[in-house]
Amino acid sequence: MFDRCRPRSAGAGTTGSAAVTGFQVTTTSVHFTSNFGIITLPPGTGSTHSRLVLRIGLADSNGIVFAQLTGPLFIVFLITLLTFLLTGTDAASFSGRIAALGAALFTVVLNMEKVDGAIPDTSGLTMVDDLHLITLLYVLLAMAITVACWRMAIHGHEAAKIKRLNQLGILAGLVGYVTAATVIITLAVTAG
Repeated sequence: MFDRCRPRSAGAGTTGSAAVTGFQVTTTSVHFTSNFGIITLPPGTGSTHSRLVLRIGLADSNGIVFAQLTGPLFIVFLITLLTFLLTGTDAASFSGRIAALGAALFTVVLNMEKVDGAIPDTSGLTMVDDLHLITLLYVLLAMAITVACWRMAIHGHEAAKIKRLNQLGILAGLVGYVTAATVIITLAVTAG
């Protein structure tokens, strides 16, 4: 378990860039349904025991690690955005977009696996997890719009309608992704 907490790139004589941001020791009472064989307790009443809770807040001040873990996500964002700029409106022109978006989706999933091995287990979603989720949603939205444009082209819709849907995808994706990523990163930075 502790090996997962050490920076993977730290060699002999180097120190990690993590800083302790908080330290708290508390106790809490936990009720168990079992009396654990204590004969002085009536059967079925359970037992209550105290538990020591240790919380240590850590923050990594090394921006390079952040770039290594999230850089591929922002590259996927740009590639996905670029697929909307392929403005062909015939059915054959959408196959390249679908292939690029499939590769982008694959890249996000692979990067999620990389991050899972680099960040220690947590009880909830981290900022990097949130960025992965919005990137997945963005690529899936782009895939849905591309398939909708492709189907419109197959069924003979006007090129102007196809281009409008494509432009809507650019606008919705750009504004939505940038806003969500900015909010996620800002909340993580302000939370410490």
